[in-house]
Amino acid sequence: MAQKRRNWTREELIVAFNLYCKISFSKINYRHYLIIKLAEAIGRTPSAVAWKLVNFASLDPSLT
Repeated sequence: MAQKRRNWTREELIVAFNLYCKISFSKINYRHYLIIKLAEAIGRTPSAVAWKLVNFASLDPSLT
């Protein structure tokens, strides 16, 4: 059964952005151990965390 969708909290966004700043774009993957650890810590799936990091990347002017 699918989980009910919930919005990201400010705190979750901050820790996710912190992780985004620490790993390279090419390493963003739901199987990355740091993404898995963060997902467990905040009660999200690794796929949701990876997707959020990709969303951050879409706003990053250093990536072209």
